[in-house]
Amino acid sequence: MVEHAFKAHEIVYFHIAPSNTRSQKATMKLGAVHLYDAELKISTAPASAKCYGLTRAQWEASRG
Repeated sequence: MVEHAFKAHEIVYFHIAPSNTRSQKATMKLGAVHLYDAELKISTAPASAKCYGLTRAQWEASRG
């Protein structure tokens, strides 16, 4: 999916719940870096999220 996203975009953003450390670690293994914490209005109530960004260069570097 990430490879597909880079066909149209230079950076991919991930918004992960602060309690979801497993996904945070997996995202960092892809080469993404933590950018900021945010309150996102995804549904009726705001939800906290840790926001990560992955550039094409970071993605390619992490792949070998």
